[in-house]
Amino acid sequence: MHRYQRAGSSGWILCDCLGQVERPPVLIPVAEAHIRRHHEPPWPDYDPECDFYRDAAEQRAITRSYARLSDGKGVALLARLKTSERIRPQQLTGRSFARSRGALATLLMHLIEEGGLNQIQPLGGVVALGEQYKAMRRAAQHVQIDEGILLSEFLCTYPPALPDLCARIARVSPSVFRRSKRPHGVLISAVADASIGHLRLFGAEAVPVRGEITIFGEREGHARQTAIERRSRSPYLAVCLVGRSVPTQPVEVLKAYLHPCVSPGHLMPMDSNYERRTFQLLLQLQTWLLKNKAMSLVIKKLVFDLLSVQVKAAQTLKQRHPGDHAFRTSFWLRIKFLQAVYQP
Repeated sequence: MHRYQRAGSSGWILCDCLGQVERPPVLIPVAEAHIRRHHEPPWPDYDPECDFYRDAAEQRAITRSYARLSDGKGVALLARLKTSERIRPQQLTGRSFARSRGALATLLMHLIEEGGLNQIQPLGGVVALGEQYKAMRRAAQHVQIDEGILLSEFLCTYPPALPDLCARIARVSPSVFRRSKRPHGVLISAVADASIGHLRLFGAEAVPVRGEITIFGEREGHARQTAIERRSRSPYLAVCLVGRSVPTQPVEVLKAYLHPCVSPGHLMPMDSNYERRTFQLLLQLQTWLLKNKAMSLVIKKLVFDLLSVQVKAAQTLKQRHPGDHAFRTSFWLRIKFLQAVYQP
């Protein structure tokens, strides 16, 4: 901003988030230091997924929702159902980094990270699909979905076994789930597609969903893609909440969150088709470096906010180096730098 205004450019900055329109949203340089949004009539507001759509406070709240789960902390999947006897109507909704991450998505990414499914080792390759699900089940042994209730006790990663999970949940007394008072569980599976009220598996089967299906799809480039275009990124890894919508109703899939993955046999999450293509190039680079340069390259997909990852690393180092004040201080300064640069 300083260089822009010093160069004599006193005009406003036009934002291209709405594409080719006659009157685009504008940004106003202020005090040679920052820019201010300007969307009062006749100037239009920004695209909801534009970086300038929200002010800094709103954006910080969104960023905080992408923090990783704290060690030993549970996840409240029924938080919204505690105050209402209804769930959202059947619909397909989109999700991107421009909106807060929900509890189901946070849980899925936690299991992926703890299971090591977000990285590729130089010589490891992609493990069998069954081993990938097994890694998530192991990670679920350390996650609570209610007070004293481990996710692993109510987790299904094999859709044909969903009726068994529903029957197991139906037999549990509400008093066992001390906090939510509603027995519930989770289904995780790769899916081919979704429509209102249904998840289509790889085959003829379909899983009915009583409520909302949320599909992640990051914006690709500057094109304003339609909701249908953003959903055409199959396959997906789905995480579903299973329980009762009200105490008198049968156990069923209440809602689902879908995130694109590499392939039906590789569950690493991908935010867009752009990222899928980039990942294939990184795989080629990984192979070339190992073969021609004897260099090992680990490919890791970050699934949580970078600052929260750095904070956990600092806590680990503090435990390992309790007396090294200089070491801890330098790491803390690095975290503060990341906080200043990375967060709006």
